[in-house]
Amino acid sequence: MKPAVRAIVFAPVAKRSEWIERELVREEIMIQTARSIVEVIAAVVDDPPPRPQILVVDFDSISAAEVLELHSIRERGWFGTIFALGKVPVELRKSLRIEQVLGSLVDNSLRVAVSEVGFDAQTRRLPIFNY
Repeated sequence: MKPAVRAIVFAPVAKRSEWIERELVREEIMIQTARSIVEVIAAVVDDPPPRPQILVVDFDSISAAEVLELHSIRERGWFGTIFALGKVPVELRKSLRIEQVLGSLVDNSLRVAVSEVGFDAQTRRLPIFNY
């Protein structure tokens, strides 16, 4: 059985949010919608496992303060995959370690980007070494 892939979406504009959901449903991904950056942060670092492996953010619809807040997910140890919609400067791509930026809502573009990353690998608990 294929492991469940989870995604959280933060796209304040309804048209973009609906497009993202249509794209991810085609990949049979479990989708959670966040209404704020605070909800995104809670879902990926504070909520109990299993946590989302994918974050999709509409950068054209969020403020600079929200972008700054979003960095805390990396600082707090979430190493999932981020897909961005809109215009995202290169420096921001690097600082958030964004997997891919989609400049427009072209059918199948997000679906293909997600499928190319491949989330089939099972996570394993690593042994604890006593030094």
